[in-house]
Amino acid sequence: MRNELKVDVDIRAKLGAGTVDTLRSTLVPVDCLTCGEEIVAEDVLNLAVDDVNVGIFATLHHEECRPSAWVRHTPEQAGNLKVNVTWRACVVDRQDAGPLLVVNPSCEAAVLFRTSALIKNWTIGTLNRCLDAGFVPPAQASSHRGVEGLKARLEPTRLTVLAETGPLEGTSWHADISEAALSRAHARGRVLVGVTTALDPRHDPVSEERLKELSRDEEILFSLVPVERPQPKVDTESLIAAIELVRRGTGAVPSNDLVAMTMMLYEHGGTLGAMPRPTGHDLLIVVSLVAGLCCGGEGPVHVLSHDDRTAQSLMETCRKVYGKGGIPVSRVGEPSFTSERRISVGTYQEVAAARARFDNQPRPSAGVLPTAVAVDPVPDIERDSVRSRYSRLVEL
Repeated sequence: MRNELKVDVDIRAKLGAGTVDTLRSTLVPVDCLTCGEEIVAEDVLNLAVDDVNVGIFATLHHEECRPSAWVRHTPEQAGNLKVNVTWRACVVDRQDAGPLLVVNPSCEAAVLFRTSALIKNWTIGTLNRCLDAGFVPPAQASSHRGVEGLKARLEPTRLTVLAETGPLEGTSWHADISEAALSRAHARGRVLVGVTTALDPRHDPVSEERLKELSRDEEILFSLVPVERPQPKVDTESLIAAIELVRRGTGAVPSNDLVAMTMMLYEHGGTLGAMPRPTGHDLLIVVSLVAGLCCGGEGPVHVLSHDDRTAQSLMETCRKVYGKGGIPVSRVGEPSFTSERRISVGTYQEVAAARARFDNQPRPSAGVLPTAVAVDPVPDIERDSVRSRYSRLVEL
């Protein structure tokens, strides 16, 4: 901390010199938590403590705004205690692993808990709220399922991570993002978020080596966050064109019920339980219509099925419908993972094998993630992989 920090003798006695030194090195002076005004380098600061029985808040204030003192609160007072802290964030563009949003969610305040009956034995638990919400230590990041309600919103020069629902409802962090990192985030369909109180992301250098240190010391928690995708709307002309292609390719005119189901699947990713799953020839027609709409409006499409026979029937039908319309249709393979406008059909096993081959080859980081049209329910073991590898999932 660049500012002079005054600490009351009572606070120093109760916390111990080691904890005070830790707070001095980790708290970031941004705004005074009493007056709300900016803290500048010349300001003398006071460290204040609010004891709420189950833990304490250690906070920074201008010397003239609040004295350095240990204040014990009743349960009623603790319930009304509000601390409006500042957060800071930056984007680290890791070319091989995609962008990482590094966030310090609590600059001027720390939460501490007693770790034993010894009064000077304290642990900093500022990140406990994130941990309880679903953020995980570095060792678990690769298998992480994400935090409920947390999503990433991409704008031309900004990455925003926010939660409108879930345990972190009301949270919103953002930082500037380069064009290259933005492209990588779009292509991957997700970003990694790391929360830490060990640095100031706006002013401290956040190198790969520093991130390794934070991970090794378990001073950072991670969550994979899906990129928010706009809800698609059926274009009437595109739908009419797809219906006509189906009529020409199969000789059948889709019924009103099948058209309504197609629209619901395309716009909502499912039928929301409002319609029974189609079977037989109706299934082939609906999948052909949905795949054509997705391919025309969003790029490459993967049609996924459990069994080889269904996959083969779907490929043959889609080829009859779109083969002469300029959209390539084939069984899934390595070319399917490019951003080329095409329909690829395969089993989950074929897709997993092709994806493994693709991941092990050099390729541009930017591109368009395909849409997945799942003819059968996605297996639980594949669901996380499907959602992270595709821009959108349409599930019959």
